[in-house]
Amino acid sequence: KARRDQINAEIRALRDLLPLPDGDRLRLSYLHIMALACIYTRKGACLRSGARREPRWERAPGAGREGAGSRA
Repeated sequence: KARRDQINAEIRALRDLLPLPDGDRLRLSYLHIMALACIYTRKGACLRSGARREPRWERAPGAGREGAGSRA
């Protein structure tokens, strides 16, 4: 139980770091908190590195591969 309480406390601390209005943050589930934190971190990393290409989670599967998956 102590381990679960520690995990929950860290997730709540992560929630408080998200750039959202207080009312919205308080309604988030733990799953949504972790998903938003991952998205925010990835986008920040892409912006810092000056990456020009789309992050992999925003590309469509097979995008950029001519003829991938098609039978002509």
